[in-house]
Amino acid sequence: MLKQIMIAHDLSPAAEVALARAAQLAQQHQARLIVTHCLSAPSNSATSHDLAAIKQQITQRLQAQLTQLASHPATVEWVVKAGQPSIKLAELVRAYSVDLLVVGQHHQASPEGFSGTTLEHLLQKIKVPVLLAVEPVSDNYQRSLIAMDFSQTASRALQQLIKLISADTQVTALHICEMAEQQLTAAARSELEWQQQLFAQLIQDGCAGLALAATRIEQRVVQGELYNCLEQALQQIQPQLLALGRHGRGEMADALLGSLTHSLLAAPPCDLLVVS
Repeated sequence: MLKQIMIAHDLSPAAEVALARAAQLAQQHQARLIVTHCLSAPSNSATSHDLAAIKQQITQRLQAQLTQLASHPATVEWVVKAGQPSIKLAELVRAYSVDLLVVGQHHQASPEGFSGTTLEHLLQKIKVPVLLAVEPVSDNYQRSLIAMDFSQTASRALQQLIKLISADTQVTALHICEMAEQQLTAAARSELEWQQQLFAQLIQDGCAGLALAATRIEQRVVQGELYNCLEQALQQIQPQLLALGRHGRGEMADALLGSLTHSLLAAPPCDLLVVS
């Protein structure tokens, strides 16, 4: 169960969507919701009184947004700080021992918004899961998809997904073997079957000690081109949440968790949970 959920709000319409999801999750988990906003560096002429007034105005604006939502977490804290967003947020995540950081889809118009570069820098600075929330909120997540390889990062992503969702959320775990259909010889078929067995064991190990039994997870091991297979799964399942791991720079990052993560951050097909 999550105890501390932080939402990074940049005052954009996309951030309002993220706030709604953060509030829903905080209510679902009975977690504390920490609503943060990072101001750009104040001008030299700005006084401490000016800065305090700006912070108060922003806090009141965010409070007004939260009161209009269907979900109302029991405990909410408001934090407005001045500084570069990725650096300041990383400091706040550590200071509050955050379990999940929620952000909205980046937009190009605002210099304070979460551009692709800002979000990627933030992912490099923190170890907690980051939820990129882009879909309007109606209820708890009903359908989820996780793209996995056989790495420890993928196992952590599965565990964090299970902790995040509700007990009735549908979970599909997808492993893609990159081989063309014409390559599906007897040897290739045997390799695919072997990977299916390994994947089943990975899922079982990942679910150990958690609230969701491995038997409740639909397991798919498919062969084909990476992006095509994932696109087909997205079309078939229509998930509201897609989870995947992100390898650190020092690891052998494969395409599934490298270039794919980058492209999904730029154009998420649904809410995206990224776990390092």
